[in-house]
Amino acid sequence: DGPTERQKAFRDCSSQFKLYGGAVGGGKSWALCAEGMRLSLGFAGNRGFMCRHESTAFRNTTLVTLLKLIDEISSLCGKKIMKTHHKTDKKIVFVNGSEILYGSLGDNEDFDRIKSLEIGWFAIDEASETQFENFQMLKSRLRWKLPNKKNPPYMGLLASNPEPGWVKDMFVVPEQLGEPAVGHTFIRALPTDNAHLPESYVKMLADTNSPGWV
Repeated sequence: DGPTERQKAFRDCSSQFKLYGGAVGGGKSWALCAEGMRLSLGFAGNRGFMCRHESTAFRNTTLVTLLKLIDEISSLCGKKIMKTHHKTDKKIVFVNGSEILYGSLGDNEDFDRIKSLEIGWFAIDEASETQFENFQMLKSRLRWKLPNKKNPPYMGLLASNPEPGWVKDMFVVPEQLGEPAVGHTFIRALPTDNAHLPESYVKMLADTNSPGWV
């Protein structure tokens, strides 16, 4: 069905660090995975890291979306774009040599692995769940070289409902004050922006939850 207008704005934003944020149903995980795929397929031999703070949550949400998107792109292309999926190593390899590694920021084994990585981009789903220090650490990993010795576009992608904390302080509050941080952009998305949801989705949530939750 193609991206929503807000997802297009996230895709086309050239900021090095960009947050796609908003309430449930805004298509955050899809936007994150689609941008990761664009950086993987558009730059042969690139390497990215996708994560969430908790590993089970990542496997049950973000990874499901990523694998579904890979299947859909393969179907559109009429050929497989994924070469291998090493589930033990948590690594997806594409036919153009690009890799997407994945894991959790709250797992000691994954975290130690990340500290020795060199990557061209990273993507944190539900970034508000994790700590600011993890974001800073991933930024320091952005030094991957493509096989042709050129630099890929080094990018940090985030998706989250920006609750009070470091994500909101870094991406949302500066824009509200008219002083956005250099290289940091917040793309706001709401369920009403997502035409792919059932027509009654927003009304159902509004009618069946407390005002504070809404």
